[in-house]
Amino acid sequence: MHHSLGSTRSTVSQRRQSADDTAKAVRSHLHSGLQKQLAEEGSRASKSRKRLSRMAPLRRDTRHQAAEIPDISWRRGAASSRFGI
Repeated sequence: MHHSLGSTRSTVSQRRQSADDTAKAVRSHLHSGLQKQLAEEGSRASKSRKRLSRMAPLRRDTRHQAAEIPDISWRRGAASSRFGI
């Protein structure tokens, strides 16, 4: 009884260790992948910067819409308090 308890404890610690190892492996793999991606994006960014400058007016529009969203939610909140919805 006591012996089996000890063995289960060891397998749990082993499992935990293997889980840590896989997590580390995944993390390092993701990290290297991210760095490659960032490097590629960096080289692409210099090319696409000219395109982005053309898109800047569009971006400003989305920002304007985002500023209006809280106003709508505030109105909805006022209506709910008024009508008890």
